[in-house]
Amino acid sequence: MTRFLIVAVVALMAGPALADCPQDVDAKKADIAVLQQQLSNQQATGARAADICRTETQLIEQMKSLGGIYEVCQGMLGMTSSNVRQFKSEVTAVDQPHKTRCGA
Repeated sequence: MTRFLIVAVVALMAGPALADCPQDVDAKKADIAVLQQQLSNQQATGARAADICRTETQLIEQMKSLGGIYEVCQGMLGMTSSNVRQFKSEVTAVDQPHKTRCGA
């Protein structure tokens, strides 16, 4: 009986979280778009390297967070494991040169 209650509570807790998947993705994509625009503006105006690195770091962290949402919500979002892996590998491809340029 206790095991059943634990499973029921976990299912109830997971339900609302998964229901928010599309909204979470939209919010994260909006955050990413703002950071991409900020980075573009910094690069165009010749901002200090430290400021550019800081914005790139924030951008990559947001992209990694989006990858985490994709992983948790892939079924609800109609994504495959391959889609999620591809996205994460693209983030890694951006992260490596960033680490070289800005440090780990």
